Amino acid sequence: MIYVGLPPRGQVTSRLKRRLCEFDSIISATCEVLSVDRELVFTRLKKRHVVDARCIAIGLILQVNPDMRLKQLGAIFGRDHSTIIYNRDLFKDLYNRNLEFTQKVNAVLKLV
Repeated sequence: MIYVGLPPRGQVTSRLKRRLCEFDSIISATCEVLSVDRELVFTRLKKRHVVDARCIAIGLILQVNPDMRLKQLGAIFGRDHSTIIYNRDLFKDLYNRNLEFTQKVNAVLKLV
């Protein structure tokens, strides 16, 4: 979306703000469905329910924004791009193979 009257630099900021709002709603919905504290998604905690929440959030954000740079998304979650690639691939694999995981993702999508 182009905002009339904003300089090109302002256009990028407005798009980024809109994108961050989308991310926030995805992360919030994921945490609500999986009953995970929001702060835990951004930590290094490796408990199964937190890992699932992080994986779902990353996977859905990448589906909504396929052109997003992995390094940018990694910065949001405090991880590097290779971890984001791993989570993206894990999300696709679990969504296609694991019925319980698929149901969790569909529940999150209903909230978003």
